[in-house]
Amino acid sequence: MPVYKDEKRGSWFTSFYYNDASGAKRRKKKEGFRTRKDALEYERDFSLQTDSGPRILFEDLLSLYIEDCQTRLRPTTMKGKTYILKTKIIPAFRGKRVHEITAKDIRQWQNSLINDPEDYTPTYLKSINNQLSAIFNFGRKYYGLNQNPVANAGSFGRKKAETMQFWTPEEFKSFIEAISDNRES
Repeated sequence: MPVYKDEKRGSWFTSFYYNDASGAKRRKKKEGFRTRKDALEYERDFSLQTDSGPRILFEDLLSLYIEDCQTRLRPTTMKGKTYILKTKIIPAFRGKRVHEITAKDIRQWQNSLINDPEDYTPTYLKSINNQLSAIFNFGRKYYGLNQNPVANAGSFGRKKAETMQFWTPEEFKSFIEAISDNRES
């Protein structure tokens, strides 16, 4: 651990190199610690913060995202969001580190949802995809992720649902007349 004593001031300082979120090598120097232990603790905390960004597990990023959402969303909205996260997203990315998830992984996940026997509507597929994209956007904004693989993979589903087809009163009456002969009395 790079910790040094400043003999003139009688304090401790730390000086070390680290890689920032873009991968560039940077130097960090912090002075004025009363004890060697304080300087070591600062260096350790700093390295945890910079390393925790892209290298954290997907579940850890997700729990941070949920914690943030709970303070900003209504309970009913949170309930729907949590259902999608637990049933459609977590099983696909459990155990993976966020920086290891690629656009190819996202496309495979999207294809598995499209081919799911439950046959989801296009608007529901879009909603699920948007939830995953929101998690990665949260990671980019607050935890130093370099990119959103969901955006790179492309969207799927539809934004607007197909229009519902309703019978006119005349169509309904003709239907009732057609099936009135089949009624059991």
